[in-house]
Amino acid sequence: MIWGNLGFGSSHTKSVECIKFSKDANYIFSGSWDRKVIMWDLWQEGIIIKTIDGHQSLVQSIAFNNEYNRMATGCWDLYVRFWKFEKITAIGEGTKLKGHKGRVNCVAFSKHGILASGSNDRCIILWNPTKNAILYILKGHGSWIRCLTFKYTGLVLSSIADDDSIKFWDVAIGKNIQTID
Repeated sequence: MIWGNLGFGSSHTKSVECIKFSKDANYIFSGSWDRKVIMWDLWQEGIIIKTIDGHQSLVQSIAFNNEYNRMATGCWDLYVRFWKFEKITAIGEGTKLKGHKGRVNCVAFSKHGILASGSNDRCIILWNPTKNAILYILKGHGSWIRCLTFKYTGLVLSSIADDDSIKFWDVAIGKNIQTID
C-alpha cells in the first residue's frame, strides 16, 4: 500500500474537511470545501477513481454502512445525501434527504442500516434512507451537534454537542436514555 502524498492539493480545490476508509481499506474518500467527495485508490498511488459532485456547500462528514453497500454525506447545504451501490467503485447518483433546518455536521450508520445525522439546528434525525423517511427527530441538545456514533449493537446512538453534553439515545423508541453534562 502506498502511504505517500495522495495529492489533495492537485484534486480538491479547497481544504479537505473529512476523510473515510472503505471497509476493505483499498479506497479512501475525502470531502472538501469545494463541494466534492473524491474516491482514491490506495493501491495505485492515490489515483482518483471517482469524483462525486452535486453538493451545494462544504462536505462535512462521510459515513459507510458496508453490510448494505451504502454511503452518506453530511453537507452544509442542509441536506444529507445517500447512495446505494452494488460495488464500491460503482457509486451512482445520490438521493437528497431533507429534514434539517441547519448545516449537517455529522452522519453515522448503524449496523442495521439506520442513518443518523446531526446538525446546527440542534437536532438529530434518524432515517430509513432507502425509503427517504424520517424515523425520529431527536431533540435535547442546547447547541449544534458535533459528532455521532452508534454502539456496536446498533441499538444505542451517542451524540456530543457544542454545549459540552453527551447524550445516549435508544434508537428503537427515539428517546434520550442518559445525559452526561
